[in-house]
Amino acid sequence: MVEGRPQHLFTIPVGTDISSAVASQLISEFKDDPLALTDVTLLLSNNRAITAMTKAFVVHSDKGLLLPKMVAIGDLALDEKLSVWLDPIVEAEAAPWPVIEPVERQIVLANLIRRQRPQLTPVEVLKLSRRIAEAIDQLEVEEIALDRFDDGFVEPDLALHWSDAYRDFRAILTAYGAQLEQRKLLSPAVRRKLLLNRLAKRLEEHPLATPVWAVGISTAAPAVVRVLKAIAQSPCGAVILPNLDIGMPDFEWDAIGSVDPSGDEMRRTGDETHPQFHQKLLLHRMAIMRSEFALFPGCKDNARAKTISQAFCTAPATADWRELPAALKKLGGCRTMLCADSAEEARAIALLVRQALETSERTVAIITPDRELAKRVAAQLLRWGVAVDDSAGNPLLKTVPGSLLVSVATMLETHFGPVPLLSVLKHPLVKAGEPRAEWLRYVRQLDLVFRGPRLGIGCDGITQAIDSEQKVLIEWWQAVVDQMPTKHLPDSFAISHALALISDTMTALTDGEVWKGVEGRALASALEALQRSEIDTIGPVQGNNLSALITQLLNREVVRSVYGTHPRVAIYGLLEARLQQADLVICGGLNEGTWPQIAQPDPWLAPRVRRELGLPGLERSIGLSAHDLQTLLGGTEVVLSRSERDRTGPTIASRFLLRLQALLGSNLQIESEALRLARALDSGLRLDPIEPPSVSPDAQQRLVPVSVTQIDTLRADPFAFYASKILNLRVLRDVDSEPDAAWRGTAIHAVIEEWTLSDKLEPTKLIERADALLTSPAVSPVVRALWQPRITAALKWLAEETLYQFGEGGRTLLSAESFGSIPLAGVRLSAKADRIDRDADGGLVVIDYKTGSAPPTKKIAAGYALQLGLAGAIAEQGGFAGISGKASGFEYWTLNKRSKGDGFGEIKRPLTLRGKDIDLAADFTGFVIEIAEKAISDWITGTRPFTSQLTPEYAVGTDYNHLARVREWYGRRQEDQR
Repeated sequence: MVEGRPQHLFTIPVGTDISSAVASQLISEFKDDPLALTDVTLLLSNNRAITAMTKAFVVHSDKGLLLPKMVAIGDLALDEKLSVWLDPIVEAEAAPWPVIEPVERQIVLANLIRRQRPQLTPVEVLKLSRRIAEAIDQLEVEEIALDRFDDGFVEPDLALHWSDAYRDFRAILTAYGAQLEQRKLLSPAVRRKLLLNRLAKRLEEHPLATPVWAVGISTAAPAVVRVLKAIAQSPCGAVILPNLDIGMPDFEWDAIGSVDPSGDEMRRTGDETHPQFHQKLLLHRMAIMRSEFALFPGCKDNARAKTISQAFCTAPATADWRELPAALKKLGGCRTMLCADSAEEARAIALLVRQALETSERTVAIITPDRELAKRVAAQLLRWGVAVDDSAGNPLLKTVPGSLLVSVATMLETHFGPVPLLSVLKHPLVKAGEPRAEWLRYVRQLDLVFRGPRLGIGCDGITQAIDSEQKVLIEWWQAVVDQMPTKHLPDSFAISHALALISDTMTALTDGEVWKGVEGRALASALEALQRSEIDTIGPVQGNNLSALITQLLNREVVRSVYGTHPRVAIYGLLEARLQQADLVICGGLNEGTWPQIAQPDPWLAPRVRRELGLPGLERSIGLSAHDLQTLLGGTEVVLSRSERDRTGPTIASRFLLRLQALLGSNLQIESEALRLARALDSGLRLDPIEPPSVSPDAQQRLVPVSVTQIDTLRADPFAFYASKILNLRVLRDVDSEPDAAWRGTAIHAVIEEWTLSDKLEPTKLIERADALLTSPAVSPVVRALWQPRITAALKWLAEETLYQFGEGGRTLLSAESFGSIPLAGVRLSAKADRIDRDADGGLVVIDYKTGSAPPTKKIAAGYALQLGLAGAIAEQGGFAGISGKASGFEYWTLNKRSKGDGFGEIKRPLTLRGKDIDLAADFTGFVIEIAEKAISDWITGTRPFTSQLTPEYAVGTDYNHLARVREWYGRRQEDQR
């Protein structure tokens, strides 16, 4: 401290709104001369603080007034620039070089990283460029020059990858400095330091004759420290710190940590997780004692201050908690809320906000570092028409125009893949206005074409997939393709070229609507900045990395609401919440890993290297989070909220919340009413379970043809038959779905049919057709690798077994994949037989190819899985053209792994069980016809209602269960309870 100069050092205690206190004091001091208020200069940490201070002046003034000058000294964590007040036009010294633009800086660093690590992709170097920029900022803020340390600085026992990373970091940092010198630019932290140093020098050499107050600035950056020190020593200066614990006992203050008396701060040790650590570091660098600080005029000690301080004390001091008086184990106005999951937490918080807004002029601040929770709360508040101001803004890529950008990029990189293509064509900005209804009609038709595995690649593949009879749809699709600036993205391309293609595509599809409005203009500005930059120097990009590259370039861009939000509610992150106060403060997401957030490890500097360099440890952020919560706990009404689960799984309570619970015990109040209402909010009325649907259409509607494959459904789940055959509802497969068992079975049946009818049973032809099937675009390489050996082995067995049966087995091929039908009980029963042979005795052998397992004989004996028997009965009655005789053989040729032994493929005959014939063998066809006739007489020509899940153990498929609302009643019927 310089002797002879007054020093004005103050702190604002917890529970006091720092903006309100400062505004009230200044208005009181200058009430006789309001114009003199304009001579006051307030130095604040960031633009949010300026907004809060402005609101405070408005609240405390009875009438209009002229505000003091408010200057943001810049907050790198918020990516904010310095106030123009610090960068005057008229300056005795040379004007500093301008700061490098963020995009340009990222590209420069990415190129330098790629020079050191040429094996990395552009996406990887962009990721690393962000992290190295953060490390460079920290070094420059702390004014640490790496040229003080040679390569020997890295300790010999450091892991090899950390040593390599440190050497790469030094090389990149040196080259980065040379690049800035060449471009005559400065990095943000260096320019900030230069301007702050000039300000400090100006204040020291020419102290201002008007008040200069530094309010709420607690960062210990050396350049900021010099400014604060100059202000503190100025006759009209004042330094006002937020929540400096001047009542903490000296022994505990000393326990937070000490600094080497020699002043070498590289070797400092201390508890960086303590909420007062950064304050103590600031005081040390200012060479000021804590005892020199006093409470700001008009402020009083908060009754809860000592309790809050105790809750965040050092670990050894917690041993004294048992001896604390009962008065220090209470925290009035604070309550906790434990929710089941993050969705319930969002509803409960929204209800607390809605309740608070019932009171006139009551303000609410929702503070959480959990961005997902913030979005959930904002969405919940919309149910009451409350649009909330989220200080963090909306990520640009999550806005409506941003989502179109990502969809178009994904569409191009997947060569017009069905899913991303449909997401583009259905996007709300595409063909908005009058033509949209007709546009969506065609899009829905195209959607139906895409159901199932993909049949082709690119625009031409889509054209081929559309049925030739859908001429209007083909014409529409060709018109869409003509609007696209490109039909094919090369495997490797320049980034600027891809950005231009994406922009042109978005413009063409939306008629330019995508660039309108706040969000559209923000997107256009971001893309324009990328186009102006040297983005192509990063190197060519592979086509399958386009969307990832776009995300990496723009994922930190945000758009903030400019109007339309509620004036009394706001959502803040921890940085934005500083200097903010409200009547009700809700601290959400108090889970470990969220509050406090655990800093991600630095990929460039090992923890040991960071410590030796004197950089803040990764634990520093924990101490800052603790200080933020400590300050918020002094509010009039505070709710601390957490959830037991989030979308990643079970959560652990924040260490801060656990400390409060340990200190206060049963005295910590619980918020239960909001939680009860949140659970009841969407529960609705309690309804009794519905009965299973039982539909009785009229006689005319029932008369539909029946195939042998539908008899099981008709008997086991009549409602599913009704939905499929009478209502004619078809199941839509997923768009661009992976080939499943049903697709594989249909495809292999087609291969066998072509081999049987066209290739004259030539064994090599069967394998060739199977190989052609597996090269289809519908089959992914992974599926192909799994299926090919199995299918090849199974089809090879099938070819050998077929030739054996037609040779030594004495069989003759009668038909393959043929249709047949007979009249039965007043309707037509049809079947498609995979193959029918005549054996050496003249009997008919009905064969069914199975790519899965054959049905067990017990199921057949129970009257289900009768397709094979019914096909034989139709053949016996002359239902298949040119075929007659007695059906004496029934065989399943399964192509999966054999039940015994190795290999694939075997024949199973359903009328044998453990080597013994069952009674059905004598008249199997008569048995199945009797069952089918009974089913048709009951439901098709009769009046029996179509009931859901009549025999659930034999019901095939679940395609219509949602229509029958099975989950609402299954297992709740009286017969199910027996």
